[in-house]
Amino acid sequence: FVKRSLQFSVGNYFSNNLNQAPGYILPILVLHLLDAEAAAKFYLAATLGNLTMTIPFALSTSLLVEGSNQEPLKKNFKKALLATYISLIPCTIIVVLLGKDILGFFNPEYIEAYNLLVLVALSRLIEALLVIYISVQNIRMKVKKVLQINLYYFVLMLSLSYFLIQKFNIIGVGYAWLISYSILLGIMLAEFWEMRSPEVKQQAKIP
Repeated sequence: FVKRSLQFSVGNYFSNNLNQAPGYILPILVLHLLDAEAAAKFYLAATLGNLTMTIPFALSTSLLVEGSNQEPLKKNFKKALLATYISLIPCTIIVVLLGKDILGFFNPEYIEAYNLLVLVALSRLIEALLVIYISVQNIRMKVKKVLQINLYYFVLMLSLSYFLIQKFNIIGVGYAWLISYSILLGIMLAEFWEMRSPEVKQQAKIP
């Protein structure tokens, strides 16, 4: 038990660091490639966009706790998915409709970051699926899969941002987020489709 718990904890520690690292590195990257003003606009837009993920993160944690207590995983997955989008979609709509007013409240010049804010908010609609996917993998003790998906995110997000910022300014980070999450979603769906194949199901029945 101690060995499995240690592997689970250490694996998730490094996995969480990979997931959170781009959030700390990107403002520095924007500052390095552009300037301080662009970094400020990026940081505010990203922070406001990330607020929409507060509820999905809480729901994914709830899913993990309930699943760990041997609650029906399929039932909890559907509940978390439904609750996530019931809360996330209205938040996204509010951000899109009021984004310019919110940014302008801090500084009229920050309205220039509105398009980035919209892209960040839209990318969170995809990220929510991945957050729940990671919770499910943690319940199944598939730490390697969680570590792998976050490693992909770390590499994709930073490499795409580096090239797209230079081409499209700060909105390039928004493009990088959408592309990164779309690729990860494709990987997740491909894995799900593979698990549904008759061959995999048959192998799963073999003791």
